[in-house]
Amino acid sequence: MIRDVLLLVELQPACEFLTVCRDTFPDYDVATLKGHARLLEQSGFVQVVLIVEEGASFRELTWEGHEFVSLCRDPNCWKEAKDKIASIGGSASVEVLRQLLKQIVTSKISGG
Repeated sequence: MIRDVLLLVELQPACEFLTVCRDTFPDYDVATLKGHARLLEQSGFVQVVLIVEEGASFRELTWEGHEFVSLCRDPNCWKEAKDKIASIGGSASVEVLRQLLKQIVTSKISGG
């Protein structure tokens, strides 16, 4: 879900809020949406998060957010990273995920 939220926020015009709610992600409950919103804010990927009754509102990505989106934009790279993490137990920090994505993208660029 984090990747999907960041991709939506990236498309949002500057200084306009995007509200993410159950209509946007029907597979997630409101508490999960709010929790992920806080994680995105704490990780430094988004500048403004307002927790609202129906979910969360985002205004724009930070530099870090844009970098992360660049790394995970390709669905194949994202799937490869998620599969690798799943193979070692299913969870990893954002920094570990970022480093793994960098390795995957670098490998694809260098033809490896």
